[in-house]
Amino acid sequence: MKFQRIDFVTLNQKIFFRFVDKCNDSYSSGRDLILYREVISMHRKTGDLEALLSNESFCRKAYQTLEAWDMNKRGARLNTFEIFMESARANKEDLVRLYKYKLHYDLTVEMNTIAGLLKNVFCKLRAYP
Repeated sequence: MKFQRIDFVTLNQKIFFRFVDKCNDSYSSGRDLILYREVISMHRKTGDLEALLSNESFCRKAYQTLEAWDMNKRGARLNTFEIFMESARANKEDLVRLYKYKLHYDLTVEMNTIAGLLKNVFCKLRAYP
């Protein structure tokens, strides 16, 4: 059996997060990285997705991050911030349920539950018109 790069990257959590950190450190140095780090910092300080989804400042920062990542260009158009925030709040229950899963180990155990929640969120979340 041939050993693939992805096999090495996902061999264990420590190695995986070393690559994540490397990506985060070298991804960009502009406004998009600053916004992304602010979103992550808000998340780490709060640790409560339900509270964050109720926080307009967090939702605005997440929306600005999507804009900075060019998610509003080349044929894709974000909804207005107000619709984005309203939609995130309307889907809060499913988002909070998804939040409890850790993709590095829960994915294989709870695949049907996670897939159902993801489908609900992706079909109902109105980030795009």
